[in-house]
Amino acid sequence: MSGLIKNPFELGKSYLGKLGNINNFDTNPVEEKVLIELDDICTKAEINDQKYFTSATKAFAIPLSFPSSEKVSYHEFQRLDFEAVFVTYSIIKIGQFVGGSAVRALCVTFNDALLSPYFDYLDNDHLLHVPVLAISNMVSTD
Repeated sequence: MSGLIKNPFELGKSYLGKLGNINNFDTNPVEEKVLIELDDICTKAEINDQKYFTSATKAFAIPLSFPSSEKVSYHEFQRLDFEAVFVTYSIIKIGQFVGGSAVRALCVTFNDALLSPYFDYLDNDHLLHVPVLAISNMVSTD
């Protein structure tokens, strides 16, 4: 089956229409179903835990875990190239801030990320969430 899936970006992009409206902060059954289905496909295709070199216009480094009732700090990247291990898919929902914008997106999610051009590693306690529509190129390096 892995020969049918070019990369997690292409697979995720094909599921965007199935999500419908993700503009609210509550998780809904449709989102949960899409994430489970995507994860099952990747597990069967054995593409989890593979390294990819990816170019994206936006990405978010978000802690692995945090209390849902508290504010969370995250780092937003613009125009990022990186090599990282594909973990799964996620849906991020970042609220509207004064002077900022809201983000609601299906993401390809990575760990062990080596960020270019400075060759810095992402902190081990963070995952890199990259909106599917922000990815311009994704190539396996395994």
